[in-house]
Amino acid sequence: VLVATLPAGATTTRSAPQHFVRIASENVLAAAALDLNPSLALDYGTYQWLVLDEAGLARLNASGVAYEPFTNAGQVRVTRYFFDPLVDGEPGIPAHLRSQGNGAGFRLVQFAGPTNDSWLEALRDSGLQVLQYYPHNSFLVWGTASQLAATEALPFVRWQGAFHPAYKINSDLDNRSGRINNVDIMFYNDGNIQGTLNSLAAMGINILQYFP
Repeated sequence: VLVATLPAGATTTRSAPQHFVRIASENVLAAAALDLNPSLALDYGTYQWLVLDEAGLARLNASGVAYEPFTNAGQVRVTRYFFDPLVDGEPGIPAHLRSQGNGAGFRLVQFAGPTNDSWLEALRDSGLQVLQYYPHNSFLVWGTASQLAATEALPFVRWQGAFHPAYKINSDLDNRSGRINNVDIMFYNDGNIQGTLNSLAAMGINILQYFP
């Protein structure tokens, strides 16, 4: 993190809405008899995580079997952007704030259900650095486009995509103009910290303080 002074001035295939429910272990057998046809069923021991369509949810509601709904569990929430990548697609972002490169950089990976450690380890095994959690069931990672593409073969990955520059901007900077004092900039240590600091300085940023 550094304190600085700033100078002035993908298309995703879409699907039908999905309904995410959690069914306690004692109710799993009763739910299984309902022919819910979940598109995904994950066993967490004390509960099952199901992804249902409208018909499946209607049958579950009519049955009286107890369950816990998780509305918008497919939604990725990062800064001001809330979107379900499979239902809504990626949000509209100006071209100059979209990710362009295929080299090492920030990416997003969304899991099909609540996270477990083995899934995170599988991401690391693919060469990705797992950095930060975002709702829902999503992680900011660092890696190349090819490393990210390899996660498509993992059955527990719901979606993966770019972490666009637009996602990095805090809404506190909206509608500001002129020189802005004392702004925190967080960056990933890619092994060349000084190179990053030099790049910031080349933009006209006055670096006041840097610390890990």
